[in-house]
Amino acid sequence: MRIPNKFIAFIICSLSILTICSKNSEPQPFSILFRIDSDSKYGFADHNGKTIVPPQFDDAGEFSEGLAYVAQGGKYGFVDSAGNLVLKPQYQLAKPFSQGRAAVRINNKWGFIDRSGQLAVPATFYACNSYSDSLALVLLEQPVLSLPRGVTFGPGAEVSVKSKKFGYIDLNGKLKISLNLEGEVRGKVSKEGFDVEYVVYPRSFSEGMAPVLVSGQWGFIDTTGKIVVPPKFKETHGFAQSLAGVQMPDDSSAYIDKTGSFAIPGPFASVCSFSEGTACVESRGKWGYINNLGKYVIPLAFAEALPFSHGCAAVKKGSKWGYIDEKGSTIIPFKFDYALPFGDGLAKVFLGGKQIYIDKTGKEIFPSSR
Repeated sequence: MRIPNKFIAFIICSLSILTICSKNSEPQPFSILFRIDSDSKYGFADHNGKTIVPPQFDDAGEFSEGLAYVAQGGKYGFVDSAGNLVLKPQYQLAKPFSQGRAAVRINNKWGFIDRSGQLAVPATFYACNSYSDSLALVLLEQPVLSLPRGVTFGPGAEVSVKSKKFGYIDLNGKLKISLNLEGEVRGKVSKEGFDVEYVVYPRSFSEGMAPVLVSGQWGFIDTTGKIVVPPKFKETHGFAQSLAGVQMPDDSSAYIDKTGSFAIPGPFASVCSFSEGTACVESRGKWGYINNLGKYVIPLAFAEALPFSHGCAAVKKGSKWGYIDEKGSTIIPFKFDYALPFGDGLAKVFLGGKQIYIDKTGKEIFPSSR
């Protein structure tokens, strides 16, 4: 099973909260700005490439629910889609908004603010992930960075630490589920010790189910914390469109339903989550797309593939990436070194060492780095 790296996973998950018009849908107004950078500073441009916020921030996130985090002078705040600094930089760290809440770090602990900047959930957690299904995964104990004798890491080094005391809180911060299962957090070494940035696993809820690791195998819990799909898988995606891709002990992949029964047995070499009624799967060294009955709707023809987003999908032929529609027809030629899904009418592509935003005709709108 192919589990995308953190950056690709953030981009794909973030697409669900963008306002995007598909090729066959009625046009909708563009509602977000796009991140640009110059000389290691970040700003934002609109969908025409016009700079709205000149590069001035030390860090910046993509827009989510109409707001994007920015950093200035070592502190984080938020700008709105008009480019206004609506929440001044005041937090140690910040994450994108999700379900009306954004995780922020205050005095080395994590809590959640609402869109007005009010602290909706007090900063009492050692780590957290963003809300999903109205629940947020939190770390309830201080992780300890324990290194073998003679092994050292300098400040800023990224490391992972095992932990076991996790929970899920509701939008008001009430602990709904307490877990004492295998877990891992990731962060950076600091002068004070270890600064946790996010939880690697357990994982967040989707469609009422969350993947958990028990004795080295993956299963699922429901929103009461009960294990409803026994842990027996080597890896797993979260549920999407009532199906979850899983990897078996023999490394083959398939899809299960919410009872844990095999809905699409495969076997496949690799699978991705369902999106817009299809899922990309790998078999015999090629990628194609199946529907929720397991029938191929686009044949195995690609070297790599990403899920459909707003009527099109980024796929790779040979050494180059392009885009196809739901019928498998090429709509943007294969000429990019890499390509990401569309969001709010534009997609980021990589060509000759440059990052570029294109529209659905393939026209270059503006560079994302300049």
